[in-house]
Amino acid sequence: MTATGRGCLAQGGSAAGRAATTGRGLARAFATAAAAAALLWVAPGHCEPPPLWSPPPLDPLRAASLPLRLADLIPPEPWRVRIEATIGYFNVQESSWHAPTLHRDLGLAGQPLSAGELALLERAYPDDEIYLLDLEGWQVDLHASLGLGQGWMVSLHLPWLELGQPHWDDLASSLHDFVDAEQDGFEVFPYGQTVAHAYGRSGRVERLGDLGGSGWGDLSLAVSGSAGRWLGLEHRWAAVVEAPTGDETTLAGSGGWDLGLRWTGRWDGRRNLLLAGIGFARLDAEGGWLGLPRRDSWQLLVASLHRLGASWALRLAARADSSPLEGFDDSDLGETAVLFDLGLRRELGGGAWLGLSFGENLPQVGVTPDYTLQLLVGGVLGGPAAVVAAPGVP
Repeated sequence: MTATGRGCLAQGGSAAGRAATTGRGLARAFATAAAAAALLWVAPGHCEPPPLWSPPPLDPLRAASLPLRLADLIPPEPWRVRIEATIGYFNVQESSWHAPTLHRDLGLAGQPLSAGELALLERAYPDDEIYLLDLEGWQVDLHASLGLGQGWMVSLHLPWLELGQPHWDDLASSLHDFVDAEQDGFEVFPYGQTVAHAYGRSGRVERLGDLGGSGWGDLSLAVSGSAGRWLGLEHRWAAVVEAPTGDETTLAGSGGWDLGLRWTGRWDGRRNLLLAGIGFARLDAEGGWLGLPRRDSWQLLVASLHRLGASWALRLAARADSSPLEGFDDSDLGETAVLFDLGLRRELGGGAWLGLSFGENLPQVGVTPDYTLQLLVGGVLGGPAAVVAAPGVP
């Protein structure tokens, strides 16, 4: 959770101090990840690549703007259906310096943020990009994929979001204390307030306490195929369309028809798997984020998976997502966001599996959830082509 930027009001901590703290946290993160990856790659283990899996992205800023979902590029066996259900928790506490500083200087610590404070800031700093996001909630992702043979597959994805629950802001504060991440700013606000405020040259949005509730999000359909093997990697592509089935006045819907292209390359080792993915989203100009205009976005993802035994697999990954918001290029709200995640998968037998994933915006780059928690359940339905083929077909 961060409060960033510049200003004339008194600010807690110097920019150099915040940068040094973030730099130390980032260095520790990379050192820890590198050491863990090195140990996994040299350790003995079951000589078979782990199953490829990836939790869906969990980010209320990008949920309805066609983020990169790797499940759209993992084909089931021909004529089998893979079903996945994921429940995840996210917590976003990101702000420019403006609202936390004014709230503190007015002696309002512990009280909810008011519309009057936001209006005062916009009048005082009309040329600044001002924002504050205090969002937590649950997201359920339902994903179904059908293998069509010869590397082809089709898949459907439908999310369900609930915002304003379960009031775990104190857990976010404790986690950031543990990783030595900056928390300046949000300690002046009470836990549990749901806020989405953004002011810039492209427009403004102000939602104070009225974003709570639940609903289904935008439905996406993906078609994916094999792109062959070259440069030592197995390549796949996918084309995705997302329909505006969610409520565009909430974080669940955009109101536009979005189009996406994805590409992945994977390398299988004796007990390890490396994967890289890239995505591009052509976001409909008729859609938006709570009424703010959007711009086309891109995504990058790298993951290392390691088999820990016959039934267990570990996943280390990092993703970078550009901001879908137009007109916030001078603030973190318009920057590319980075999220690391660590996951563990357990095979349950019969084609079923269970996964757990923890994500963290440890480098505090861009605006994305401070942390995420996800529980995944998956399984495969149907039999091989010879079993489900029509009568008379061998």
